[in-house]
Amino acid sequence: MRQSGTLFVPVFVFVTLVLLWTPTIVGAHAGDSDPTHIHACVNNLTKVVRDVGLTGTCLSSPPFAAEAPAHWSITGPQGPAGPSGAGLQTGSIVGQVVMCSGSAAGVLAYIPGRSFSAITGADGMFELSYIPPGAYDLAIEPAGLPLLTIPGVRVGILQATNLGQINASNVSSDPANCGACGTACALGQACVSGACHCAQGTTLCGAACVNFATDPTNCGGCGSACPTGQACVSGACGTPLTSACASGVSEQVFSTKMQGCRGPVLFSARAALCAAGSHACTAVEWNSNRGTTAPALRYWTGDSRLKFVSGSTNVCSVSATAGTNNCGTGAMLVCPDGLPLCGITGCGLDASFPQFFGGCALPINSEADGTLCCAP
Repeated sequence: MRQSGTLFVPVFVFVTLVLLWTPTIVGAHAGDSDPTHIHACVNNLTKVVRDVGLTGTCLSSPPFAAEAPAHWSITGPQGPAGPSGAGLQTGSIVGQVVMCSGSAAGVLAYIPGRSFSAITGADGMFELSYIPPGAYDLAIEPAGLPLLTIPGVRVGILQATNLGQINASNVSSDPANCGACGTACALGQACVSGACHCAQGTTLCGAACVNFATDPTNCGGCGSACPTGQACVSGACGTPLTSACASGVSEQVFSTKMQGCRGPVLFSARAALCAAGSHACTAVEWNSNRGTTAPALRYWTGDSRLKFVSGSTNVCSVSATAGTNNCGTGAMLVCPDGLPLCGITGCGLDASFPQFFGGCALPINSEADGTLCCAP
């Protein structure tokens, strides 16, 4: 009996210790399966926290290892609103491009040298956004037309600078839309800086530019017509002149002696435009016979060759005898301001004041518009 008792006690104690040391588990969620929460187990004795995640479990025994489930929300409660921030300290530029020809879609609007750019829509509208405050030059670039620049466009913080309608048509030089869409210049007028002007030596009468010195229907003034069979010479009606031109038709009549004869002609063949018995007028004859009438064409003179001496437009001189030709291969002739290849205009003969001599940009081997022809 003593041995049996001795054997029984140790076995009982051993089994009890094994049961105490064997851990058991319990669900870690305690009914909370929210994936946005932190799922953990907290030791009852040591208070050590163990993160077990959504699928983990907590220990319920042995007593020294037992844990209790715990949960925390990842997202805390909504805090009070903070003060307003500074935001983007920028502004914008808006506008609408219009064209006399119609649609202004596809026009490029940009700030040169910066990254701000936009393409107009079907209605011509554009907007450049997120521009720091300051003053900028705005470029409008329609296809096939000159670049339009709007200087000094000011941009303010959180403000839209509205430029309204921007006409990108060439209203500064288009005679069909001079100054504004649909404003057409009269016959013979040119559009200069958005205004219609008659050529030098002509005046607007009704719907056309006329030369009071030679126009028989406006001789000396608008509506002053010469009687049938009379010509207008230097602004006065008189007996018709025999044409000094080989064609029999004078482009301009400057006096009873000198006429302008039209025809594309080289310098070497200039006299061929003059009628038999007439000759190509010299620069001296031009000054003596031109009166108050301005040339309408580029005319060759009969000099061997006019030379550019010095100066610039309206303060320059030419010579038929003295000096060297400072135009190189360029020629000097009677050349009114505004015509192609009249690079320098308003020069005088051996004097620096305007007498309608000019050129320099016209090569000597090129054609002029005509020749000044003088009657015997």
